[in-house]
Amino acid sequence: MSIFNKQENVTYNKQILIPPITITIMFLLVYLFAYVELSDIRKQNIKIRNWATLSNSLERSTVITKNMQLIVQQLSNNGDPDALYFRYLDNSNRLLALFEQIKYHPHTNSYSAAKLSQLENLVAYRNKLNLKKLNTAFSQLIPFLNTSYRNAHAKKRYAYIRYYDNVNQTTIRTIKYAGIGLIIAILVCIALLYWSSSKSGSPLNKIAELNRQISNLLGIATVDHKNDLLTNLQHTLQQTLSTLTLNTSPRVLIESTEKERSRIARDMHDQTLSDLTNLSREIDKIDFSATEATNSDASVTTNTGDDAQNPSALKTSLLDQITLIKVGIRKIIDDLHPQELDLIGLGAAIKSHLEKYCSNDNLPDWKTHIDPEACSALDKSEQLHLYRISLEVINNILKHARCDRYEISLVRSANTITLLAEDNGIGFNTQQTQTHQGHGINNIKERAILIKGHAKWDTSRFSSGCRFELIINTVKIRK
Repeated sequence: MSIFNKQENVTYNKQILIPPITITIMFLLVYLFAYVELSDIRKQNIKIRNWATLSNSLERSTVITKNMQLIVQQLSNNGDPDALYFRYLDNSNRLLALFEQIKYHPHTNSYSAAKLSQLENLVAYRNKLNLKKLNTAFSQLIPFLNTSYRNAHAKKRYAYIRYYDNVNQTTIRTIKYAGIGLIIAILVCIALLYWSSSKSGSPLNKIAELNRQISNLLGIATVDHKNDLLTNLQHTLQQTLSTLTLNTSPRVLIESTEKERSRIARDMHDQTLSDLTNLSREIDKIDFSATEATNSDASVTTNTGDDAQNPSALKTSLLDQITLIKVGIRKIIDDLHPQELDLIGLGAAIKSHLEKYCSNDNLPDWKTHIDPEACSALDKSEQLHLYRISLEVINNILKHARCDRYEISLVRSANTITLLAEDNGIGFNTQQTQTHQGHGINNIKERAILIKGHAKWDTSRFSSGCRFELIINTVKIRK
């Protein structure tokens, strides 16, 4: 069940997100307001620039028109026609270009554009200039341009005045309302943080209580950061993860299993075998020589199939059964923890296991090659894991290989120790070992990892069969 109150409509994640989202929206509104205000200023600025451009063009047109009128007057006074015609042509081209700008300017009205086009046709350059008509045209054009220039210049000044007035007003208005908006945003932020803190206080207190319970349950030393529940929770979760990882890692599980098996084997040897030995001695002390053989109705039947036994036979049967039980218990003890491994070493323990349990007539022939230096390079824990791997490999060969011969070898090279097992059986698909979930193969892989080894299965060097190879890096072992 969630630690949060079911009646709460807003989750903790949303409570955290509401304040920054609200503040962001309010700042965007303030930015939008400032953007709209500044857009109006920008439009007025463009209008001023347009009036300035038109005023400029009219002023230059007026100067050029007066120059052209002066050239006409010089021609009337018999001036040099070639030079004056060339000057008139140059000024005419410049004037026509300015007229194009003026006629299509956004602030030029249609009447002014039409009037300008009419006068433009009168003063345009021709091969044969009519000086009289030109003087008449200039007498109309120059006043028109002067009037247009004065109007444009006046409107430009008016636009400048309005622009600066609006800039001042807009600046004051923007600062005022933006300041009010920021103050409101700060107040809303404080209110939302207080609301979020009050709403999330109860869940955080529950988290803190669970944090303390987990710490007490796992025996984790807590680090109390005052008023910082999340830091405390982070520390507890890290310690919990470390504890769980330590307690559930394959190495810990296998080593714990080996310790428990060793303890059980020791208890069975010290207690159970000792009890059976004492029981054998007590039974052996019983004297049945005086017991009447005719008391057949009190005899105890055994599993040999005879109708009855005399007391002496019963005694012998009991002692034999106890002996078989002791042999079975010793086999169980040896499976739980191989005592021979501690007494005679790894190589001899593997060979002893083969001689005891793998030498029947109906089992495959085997051959071993054990390098003593390979055994001495490993400590007791590594020898135990390698012994378990060897027995698991032998058991797999006997169960699945269907072979009539297999070889086990343990050799050492410069920096490695290699365990090899090869048979001439039916073999199997080695790719299955990559995804096989069987207990035996998984057990081999886990133990190989514990001793820094790499296990792999391949095709045997025989005509058929499988090859198991475990390579252990002795440099890694000694680090």
